[in-house]
Amino acid sequence: MTTKDYCMMALKGWLNTASIESTDPATKARLSQVILSAKDISDGYFAKIEPHYEPVAHQFLLATAELNDGIVAGTTTAKNFDEYISLLVARLQS
Repeated sequence: MTTKDYCMMALKGWLNTASIESTDPATKARLSQVILSAKDISDGYFAKIEPHYEPVAHQFLLATAELNDGIVAGTTTAKNFDEYISLLVARLQS
């Protein structure tokens, strides 16, 4: 498996954990929709993520946690995994 595959697995795993921990059916549905749409990370987006992922940097973990928390709280929306990755890249670049 490639670094990109491991990154995608980690992101899906963290989303799944957030879904499991949530007691709100609407939140579970939003997270499930993102998880189920995860097929790949585009090479362009991964080129922007990889420096923060390999090796895993605090900024990557923090951006992921904040993004997931926003989705759980309903303050951030990602209709699918592509939007999720786009939001993550934006957070990493800010």
